[in-house]
Amino acid sequence: MIEKGIKAGGTESTPMIDEGFMQVRNIEDLDGHNWGIIYLDIDKFKQMTKRS
Repeated sequence: MIEKGIKAGGTESTPMIDEGFMQVRNIEDLDGHNWGIIYLDIDKFKQMTKRS
């Protein structure tokens, strides 16, 4: 989603944050709106926190 936004003229306002089980990315669109996208891999989260 972020890559498509950048291709369409948006800019990534901050570098990607990668926590291993979660990625956070921010993009500013052509109208100046900021979008925060969070991806959580629940299986990796469970493995890292030893939760079931």
